[in-house]
Amino acid sequence: MKRPRHNIMLMAVIIFFVSFCILSIIKLNIGINEKSNEAERLSMSITERKDEIDRYENELSMPMDDEYIKDLARDKLNLRLPEEIIFYNDLID
Repeated sequence: MKRPRHNIMLMAVIIFFVSFCILSIIKLNIGINEKSNEAERLSMSITERKDEIDRYENELSMPMDDEYIKDLARDKLNLRLPEEIIFYNDLID
């Protein structure tokens, strides 16, 4: 008579073990997906930073002539020459 009870206990242990394995695999897959998304996001960030570095290197390699100083004043200080006319468009966001 003890034999059926051992079979039930053995089946319960096997079901518990299989359930634990399945849940562990699902949790690992979720973790892998999260890390994959993070790696992709960081890769995009690295690409953006490299582009930014290239832009700064190009700016530094430009000669320091009058045109460079005018461009710098326009971009960084928002200055304009007296004869320039500036048009603003409030319709575009």
